[in-house]
Amino acid sequence: MESFEQNLRYAGQYFDNETGLHFNTFRFYDPQIGRFIMPDPIGLLGGINLYAYAPNPLGWIDPWGWSHLNTNGATGNFGVYKIEIDGQLYKYGKADLNRVTQSTNLPTRLHQQVRKLQDLYPDKTITGTVIEEGYKTTTAAKAAETAKLDEYYKKTNQVPEGNKKSYKPQGKC
Repeated sequence: MESFEQNLRYAGQYFDNETGLHFNTFRFYDPQIGRFIMPDPIGLLGGINLYAYAPNPLGWIDPWGWSHLNTNGATGNFGVYKIEIDGQLYKYGKADLNRVTQSTNLPTRLHQQVRKLQDLYPDKTITGTVIEEGYKTTTAAKAAETAKLDEYYKKTNQVPEGNKKSYKPQGKC
């Protein structure tokens, strides 16, 4: 029975026998060092380490796996966004700015909500915008989101439609 060499590796990878590297569509991966030898072609959209195979999960969760992004202690790069329908505020929210949907360049959480609203209201203009950046924890981003909601409520005496289930104005329990 003849043996043959299988050059396919992970999805999208092809082993280059001459170099010992794995080719991944746009760049080479060196399995000996566990990283790419060329920078990410999408630049910083792939994360701050241009040569990493995958983002460091410790930036998203704690080392023991006892916490996750939805906990207030999660660390990372968070921001506050707003969604408008036909120019009227629909919702304030917070999102992980390191998780971006490439087709819209919006944080994935915001992108998903905008798409859902576009499906629900096809005749309306739905826009999602990151309005504040640079929060290091979900606690800080949540506080900024709440401050935006408090400010809006103080001006209008109303809660945005998209926040009615989760936001309770102070003193209005």
